[in-house]
Amino acid sequence: MLALTIAAAILVALGIYLLYFIDRELEENKMYLVLFVGLALVALGIFVIFATMPVELIKMKVLGLSMAVAGFWLAFKFPGASEIQGESFGLLGILLGLIIMIVGIILFVF
Repeated sequence: MLALTIAAAILVALGIYLLYFIDRELEENKMYLVLFVGLALVALGIFVIFATMPVELIKMKVLGLSMAVAGFWLAFKFPGASEIQGESFGLLGILLGLIIMIVGIILFVF
């Protein structure tokens, strides 16, 4: 299972590497071939990753990542409008954002 995950990561990385070099001066036929092969490698790698991991683990990782992003936004971007709200609301937003971000990171990593 670990070997499949490593192979999937290599496929995705190779596909992204090929897509990065698509803007080089290639002939039109070769450019489409590189585009197709790169997208196929990325799609195959993602399919292998999702086929080898349990659905519950994927749901937990997506939930953790979204909670970490929402908590980061709440802690560092949202409470800056002190003209509209009181100072205590900004501090509460920072506290709740940090809590949500830490829980999200724990869910994402573990």
